[in-house]
Amino acid sequence: MQFTGIGMVVGLVVAMAAGLAVGAGPDLSTPAGARRAYAVAEHAGDAAGMKAVAIYDGAWEKVIESSAAAEGEMGKLRKAADERWGAAAKSVFPELKTDEIEGTAYRVKGDRAELTYHGTVVQRFRKDQGKWKVDLVTPVMEGFPDNPRLMIKSSDAYGKAAGIVAGQVGAGKFATPKEAYKALDDLRAVLFDPSSATTRPGAGATTRRGATTRPVRGR
Repeated sequence: MQFTGIGMVVGLVVAMAAGLAVGAGPDLSTPAGARRAYAVAEHAGDAAGMKAVAIYDGAWEKVIESSAAAEGEMGKLRKAADERWGAAAKSVFPELKTDEIEGTAYRVKGDRAELTYHGTVVQRFRKDQGKWKVDLVTPVMEGFPDNPRLMIKSSDAYGKAAGIVAGQVGAGKFATPKEAYKALDDLRAVLFDPSSATTRPGAGATTRRGATTRPVRGR
């Protein structure tokens, strides 16, 4: 997750720390448990797992599915990078971490809750039949509705770029993990908004700065 507007939620989840017990069902007794379960399912490209711990409508179902597909492609890239560079790839293409980070806090008000980062709401939760779930329907920013269409576009660009770069990594195109990540960043930016692409002098590649790079909540 980046930390403004459209990218805030995804950047924060990626910044959070370690994993859940394998084989155990998701712990939905707290908003924190719901957040972890959703993040783990998303990281695994598991759309069904995401839906099981979320409150969503028809538009958000498409967001979930596109996000899961994109993360599935990213999983291929992580695997390709690990096979190519081993431990050196981990700092560039890390696995998900799910512990809370400094500056986050939960505000619980009855059957609703908010995750905040330094006081700014970055994710919402709601109780459903006694279990906490990620609330995708309620906008993160009050007064500014989220934009599922834009999030799907972002996911599609992210997933397509990850799949292409995974193949390039396997073919030995890049000397280092950082080179592969830069290629991913450049390509997903262009795929997200081709009209904003520019050619870097001497590089022969199109890039765009400031494009949305992850499937995210935004307005």
